[in-house]
Amino acid sequence: MWPFSAKSDTSLRGQAQKLLDLLTERPDLDPVDVGFSLAATRTSFERRAVVLGTDRAELVRGLSAVA
Repeated sequence: MWPFSAKSDTSLRGQAQKLLDLLTERPDLDPVDVGFSLAATRTSFERRAVVLGTDRAELVRGLSAVA
């Protein structure tokens, strides 16, 4: 689970794109660790989204759909 938020719909799509870029540029990152960090360390804003996936391919599809 990758939760993220932003102050506007445009910014939310931008956050999804940033996470998508991170996922594709850093194959060494553990998706579980990223999901935990997103949930535990980020501020929650008005616009929110959650991408669910059991592997990188599912996360890529979910982030692409939001972006």
